[in-house]
Amino acid sequence: MWSLLCTLLFLQSLEERLLQEPPALLATEAREHGDPARGAVVFHQQSLQCAVCHAAGQALRPQLGPDLTQIPADVTPEQLVISILRPSESIRKGYEAVTVVLQDGKVLNGLVASCTSSELLLRDAARPGETLRVAVTDIEEVTLLKTSLMPVGQVNQLASRQQFLDLVRYLLELQSGGADRARQLLPPPELLTMQIPEYESHIDHAGLIRTLDDAAFERGAAIYQRVCRNCHGTHDQPGSLPTSLRFAEGRFRSGSDPWTMYQTLTRGFGLMAAQTWMVPSQKYDVIHYIREHYLRERNPSQYVQVTDAYLAGLPKGDTRGPEPAEIQPWNAMDYGPSLAHTMEVAGPFRNIAQKGLAIRLDTGAGGAARGRHWMLYELDTLRMAAAWSSLETGNSERNFLDWRGIQFNGEHGIHPGITGRQTAATGDGPGWANPQTGLFTDDQRVEGRDGRRYGPLPRSWSRFRGQYHHGADVVLSYEVAGTPVLERPAVILEEATPAPELAAAPGAAAADTAAQGGSRHSAPPTFLRTFNIGARQQELVLAVAQQPRAALSELADAAGVRFGPPLPADPESPAASGSQPLTFDGQTYVEVTDTAGFDLLRDFSITARVRTDAGGTLLAYAQPGPKWTPDGQTFFIRDGRLGFDIGWIGAVTSRRRVNDGKWHVVAATWSRESQQLELWIDGKRD
Repeated sequence: MWSLLCTLLFLQSLEERLLQEPPALLATEAREHGDPARGAVVFHQQSLQCAVCHAAGQALRPQLGPDLTQIPADVTPEQLVISILRPSESIRKGYEAVTVVLQDGKVLNGLVASCTSSELLLRDAARPGETLRVAVTDIEEVTLLKTSLMPVGQVNQLASRQQFLDLVRYLLELQSGGADRARQLLPPPELLTMQIPEYESHIDHAGLIRTLDDAAFERGAAIYQRVCRNCHGTHDQPGSLPTSLRFAEGRFRSGSDPWTMYQTLTRGFGLMAAQTWMVPSQKYDVIHYIREHYLRERNPSQYVQVTDAYLAGLPKGDTRGPEPAEIQPWNAMDYGPSLAHTMEVAGPFRNIAQKGLAIRLDTGAGGAARGRHWMLYELDTLRMAAAWSSLETGNSERNFLDWRGIQFNGEHGIHPGITGRQTAATGDGPGWANPQTGLFTDDQRVEGRDGRRYGPLPRSWSRFRGQYHHGADVVLSYEVAGTPVLERPAVILEEATPAPELAAAPGAAAADTAAQGGSRHSAPPTFLRTFNIGARQQELVLAVAQQPRAALSELADAAGVRFGPPLPADPESPAASGSQPLTFDGQTYVEVTDTAGFDLLRDFSITARVRTDAGGTLLAYAQPGPKWTPDGQTFFIRDGRLGFDIGWIGAVTSRRRVNDGKWHVVAATWSRESQQLELWIDGKRD
């Protein structure tokens, strides 16, 4: 029953839900919970068009509705609520609308400003603020309307019940505070001013109209289906906004010829907001579609023939405006600094961020989709799934996602994938090791039929708490084994300076981990993960990033580093394909061929983190090949004990053993001044 009730509420419009509430209750909640400043923004926003018909203390032209700073004191808050929801229930004297039918069949709607024996002065409803002078001899009929010029269903353009309460509270403020209060609450000009591009004054309208053909009809149909049909409806289904004109049967308020329709789209006459996103060719494409699909046969009285004389009378121009951008609303949308979605990362690792959060790292307008550098997190496992940058071509094309998926381009059976140049990635699995075992084994989440693990890690392991926004920065908040962690991803570019550190809480430690990447036209960016880690009772282990050994080999060649043993020649081998991650398991090694930077005769410290039940070499400073090297040095584990051997001189061995299969941090330090070599195990000198 509860599910059914929720469904019914979801299907109802905001107007229907508000009409079910007592006006007195809405008025009371508006006084107690409404915000007049937010209500002022609602009142003045172009999509609602309240300020087109009503003055709020600053009117310089005739209005179609009362000046709201002069609401009589005897009008109760409940009556204000009713006047918004049911505008025709009580029409204020002097604002009764009329319909004037002229001898030539033209129909005018508006308010009578004055009337003499020879002339009727009419405030035009089609063009608020304008007054029409109509000769009495031209009038066939005048009808007093019982409905208000304020359209029913206007509140359906509001986003929520709270916006309605804000609007009512704003009107109550104007009633009590008058014009002074209206000026105090007037939103900043940048929220109110519509900028019409300069090229609009030079458009070749006749040239654009002459080019309208079947291809323009198809383009216009696509625009109409995506944008216009929601309010205006189709032949078979009414639009969601009752005040919007149904083209196949209604009468245009401002005019139905192509040029007048163009002005409506450009300037938003009446109740419709200006369609500023459209370029001229797109406006005429959708106008062509409306005229041919809805007017020509179904509403012929509104179909104006385009003749040579009509085209000759249009304003002259020498431009057709800019070319339309590719219409991809999912790409054009400003998602803010991050986008949450399931995303796939191409590469050698199995890598789908089921609960992905892609975070833009560079600054600029347009949100995540307009960035150049990003980091993707998988929030169920708290791993950094990928770090990548855009590929820039000659026309500065930028990449973020391929936008493939049912939520974006409608494609089924696929997840959106990151595009551009990938710098680092971490395959499916936990981003932090199991605090009980120190292992990254992903065996505690639900296993699906496809063999993948799904859902979050156990709370005893980790827990995502949420994200904070600080300007354009995103800070992730989570816990690992009950330890609070804040993590902020960032990027450092050659021309940029590192972002300031997170403020460290008492008892917290900060750590930075960076991975290097490349860009075609600029110095390689540095991707940065900055952590603020709270007090903890045990060691925590983080997976920074993964690289296949083949990829590491390519990066290391220029630095004089080799990974061994050599990759197998068998092309079917996982290691040969580069998909086998590099692990140091007693069989692999890293060899540095350029040892100019090594000088073990000076002070040094060598550290390693190991887990073994046997032993092996940790570091060897020696000649290549099997031949013994005089004065060579080796840091090793033998018989479970830590050792350091200097050729011709001797060896130092620890008392404690470290071959217990647990993780240990081991170190060897040498002081040239004291000529003393010391071994350390887990922070204690041995």
